[in-house]
Amino acid sequence: MSYQSRSRSPSPAYQISRVLILFVYGFAMACIVILAIAFFLQLFNANQTAPFVDWVYRAAKRIMQPFRGIFPSVEGEQGSVFDVSMLFAMFMYGLLAFGMHGLIAWIDRKIASIRYEAM
Repeated sequence: MSYQSRSRSPSPAYQISRVLILFVYGFAMACIVILAIAFFLQLFNANQTAPFVDWVYRAAKRIMQPFRGIFPSVEGEQGSVFDVSMLFAMFMYGLLAFGMHGLIAWIDRKIASIRYEAM
């Protein structure tokens, strides 16, 4: 009997956990990318009337809602802004993704061990 014929297909819980992890990573990466773009646009004092800049600022405003005002922003002479809260939000969204990955992996291992013991 070959190895391939003995192998089982992944359980539905495993497949659901993989999809959930991909969703969490996708959400976190989208948030981090939008925040990074907004951070550099503010840092280099981008024209706020440009449609792309306006869209990025509106999207970042929604994403930044839980983190707004944690740290003071530092304004430069030419109107540029160094927003430490935005850097903190990027870090926290990344930490959220890694934490969710760890939690889902732990639950998946528990399910697998219970199924293994039941065999």
